[in-house]
Amino acid sequence: MQMPTGTITFLFTDIEESTRRWQRFPDIMKRTIARHDQLLHAVMHLHGGVVFKTVGDAFCVAFSTAGHAVQAAIDAQNALAAEPWALEITPLRVRIAVHTGEAEQREADYFGQTLNHVARLLSAAHGGQVLLTGSTHALIEANIPVVDLGVHFLKDIQQPEHIFQLVYSHQSIQFPPIKTLGHRRQNLPLQLTAFIGREQELTAISQLLGDQQIRLVTLIGPGGTGKTRLSIQVGSLLAESFPDGVYFVELATVRDISSVIPTIAQAIGVSKHWNLSLLDLLKEHLDAAILLILDNFEQVVQAGAFITELLLACPQLKVLISSREALHIDGEHEYHVSPLRVPFYDTSQSPQELLRWDAIALFLQQARAIKPDFELTAQNAAAIVEICCRLDGLPLAIELAAARINILPPQAMLKRISHSLKLLTGGERNRSERQRTLRNAIAWSYDLLDQNEKQLFAQLSIFAGGCTLEAIEQICQSTVSKEVDIFNVLHSLLTKSLIQQHEQIDEEPRFEMLTTIREFAQETLASEHYPPLREMHATYYLELAEQAEPGLIGAEQKYWMQILKTEQENLQLAFSWSVQHLQVEAGLRMVSALWRFWLIVGQTEDTKQTLEELLKLDIQQPPSMRVKARALHGMGILAIHQGHLQQATHLAEEALALSLHLQDKELISRAYVTMADAALHQGAIQQATSLLEKSLHIKQETGDQRGMATLLNNLGNVAIKQGKLVDAAKLHAESLALFEKVGDEYAIASAFNNLGDVEKQLHHYEQAALLYQEGLKHSQALDYTIGIAISQANLAEIALYQHVYDQAATLYKQSLALFQKQDDRFGIATCLAGLAQVAFTDNQFSLAAHLFARAQKMYNQFNKMVQQEDPVFNGQAIQTLEDQLGEVSFTAYWQAGLTDKLQQVIADALSITIQSKMP
Repeated sequence: MQMPTGTITFLFTDIEESTRRWQRFPDIMKRTIARHDQLLHAVMHLHGGVVFKTVGDAFCVAFSTAGHAVQAAIDAQNALAAEPWALEITPLRVRIAVHTGEAEQREADYFGQTLNHVARLLSAAHGGQVLLTGSTHALIEANIPVVDLGVHFLKDIQQPEHIFQLVYSHQSIQFPPIKTLGHRRQNLPLQLTAFIGREQELTAISQLLGDQQIRLVTLIGPGGTGKTRLSIQVGSLLAESFPDGVYFVELATVRDISSVIPTIAQAIGVSKHWNLSLLDLLKEHLDAAILLILDNFEQVVQAGAFITELLLACPQLKVLISSREALHIDGEHEYHVSPLRVPFYDTSQSPQELLRWDAIALFLQQARAIKPDFELTAQNAAAIVEICCRLDGLPLAIELAAARINILPPQAMLKRISHSLKLLTGGERNRSERQRTLRNAIAWSYDLLDQNEKQLFAQLSIFAGGCTLEAIEQICQSTVSKEVDIFNVLHSLLTKSLIQQHEQIDEEPRFEMLTTIREFAQETLASEHYPPLREMHATYYLELAEQAEPGLIGAEQKYWMQILKTEQENLQLAFSWSVQHLQVEAGLRMVSALWRFWLIVGQTEDTKQTLEELLKLDIQQPPSMRVKARALHGMGILAIHQGHLQQATHLAEEALALSLHLQDKELISRAYVTMADAALHQGAIQQATSLLEKSLHIKQETGDQRGMATLLNNLGNVAIKQGKLVDAAKLHAESLALFEKVGDEYAIASAFNNLGDVEKQLHHYEQAALLYQEGLKHSQALDYTIGIAISQANLAEIALYQHVYDQAATLYKQSLALFQKQDDRFGIATCLAGLAQVAFTDNQFSLAAHLFARAQKMYNQFNKMVQQEDPVFNGQAIQTLEDQLGEVSFTAYWQAGLTDKLQQVIADALSITIQSKMP
């Protein structure tokens, strides 16, 4: 048959999950593929198709007309559906993709983008499904039944594609959303192993979440049943059904219900502003077609009221929770997650037949990860089946067992499990049977350890969020015999899958326990060992914080920031323990060391609560004055940035009194700076100036270069507010020179931006742009997101003044995206105002009114008065908009800007396209 040329319709096919079937049933698949190929060849030939290539079970077919290709697809699926396939591989589902376009013919093959297009379409389909592109659909008869799936983005294809699903008579299933890219947002954890089985569960949970009347689904089951992995897989499959995002929130380390909302906010990128409730910000962010997945909720079931409040405030939001118990709140639909299916073994079952069982398949997958040449054979099959049955099909237990495969063959492993299960049957009556079974599985692994391994295993539970090798050596080594090589013991625990290893800064290893294993390890830690270990832990992390403190303002700033971010959970644990056990001086020292870190990364709710508890303590043994003064200084600065100006002033005044008593010039200077900062925020410019000058005098006496740089920078900001631009330029230039000497990237970026502000107010736009570019460079070097966004917004404003509107739009949109990620409301408002002005200059008056309105509303929330003479956001522009649009239209667009969801307004702003580069 002659190969089609010109405009060609291509039909591609392949069998869903054929690789897995080949691995399990090679003999059956050999016969199956032969029959599959026979059927497809006959159907394609009947409709004039040319099979120009086959790859494994995949067919590549060319047709001269779209109608013939579509009819071939229908007949192929009907023929495949009617075939009595072997039970082991039923259902055999083939996916088909059809696309029409031009391609280059060379010898007996085709080449070109059209073939890439149909290949990408095929990868989006599910088994049994036939997908058509818009180009093919336009060429077929109107009476051919199809389902319009809408417009999607295919991988590596730049333009969106309108996709249709063909309906045929033997179609017996409803398909999940097709696997395209779209414009989806999600933070689902990357999975490095294939998802095993659970087809029924995936279908059932997907149907629940697809029901318009169901908003909350809770996956219930004991620890180790695979609820987390199942929820992630559901989220991945349903990504197309939730166009505004699928977000995964890990609650394993959360114990206090007051930390639930902050943890959710942090996971989805919502940051608290001192003037707005974090819960209200979260409601606004989640008021969209979003699937929120909350994992390990059993520790905070009392927080169910928060979930109800979110669902009531966000009509499109759906929530999928994994928990060991139900929340028992209105609207909750419980779905009980059972262990993996396990077979009843008899000698008539071949190893390949046993692989149909999910538990056996998981054991084999995990065993091969440890021992790649491991095989399920007739000799070991009975033992493996019995192991999986004894472990009740619990995924975690199976994974722990399979991890021993390199030292214990299945038969030997079965003996150990059998012995251990007899010893550990029963347990506390308030535990469910499966909870006790999971405990038995972990206990069995624990009993395989020697005494040194057991001791270190228990001690490692003292850490939160993992730890370094150095921390283990410092805290745990002192409690074991000097003859014991702690590294060898640690390596043994690692190979036995009781701990995990990750690489961190400088490629140093970091070790971590799974939450359930850590809980078990904590129970094995002898009560008499806990207090001294906890005290050593607190001491170690206090010393680490104090070691990092000087590095946070110098050339090693980025390095120490990464260290502290990694250790944030341990630092908080140490801080909380010190305060709870009335170790006031240790708590104050921790504040002194970490306030600058908290200022940059933001404070967790736990940190804020611990700070409040520290301030309320009735101190029986007062700390040293110097320690207290240093801590009060840090707490005062944190209070300023939270908007608590009166508290900040009080803390700074108390710090000053202590510092004066000590006659410590450094601490006196710090107190003056904190008081000045609070005064400046309250508009007391003269008072702030006087305090800053006093502090500067001290710094000049002591020769503190970095301190002088900060003060000059602050005085420069005061001068800008006073309109003394020449003085401001001089002060900021001196400040910059000193910051560069000490290598403080954060402060250098700030100084360049401040110098740019001076030049901007002098209308020296080119010079201002150069300075903002330098600020951007230094923010990027530190990977400081807000600093980058500020510099981009500043550069956008300069481009706006210079009438380079396309550049202004690009920079504002880049900045807006970063501010949105950090939920910086003032930054968002700034960018919306700038983009409104850009739209105004490009005669996009309706969009301009829309954005201006929202920017004005947000500015009002910050009590910021927009000046009428402001060249970016001014009354004259707004009046012109009203004249251009007319009062009725202007009012409608303005009102929409005030009432639309912020996410929608931001999306509108980010979609702006500017045609004019110059006026």
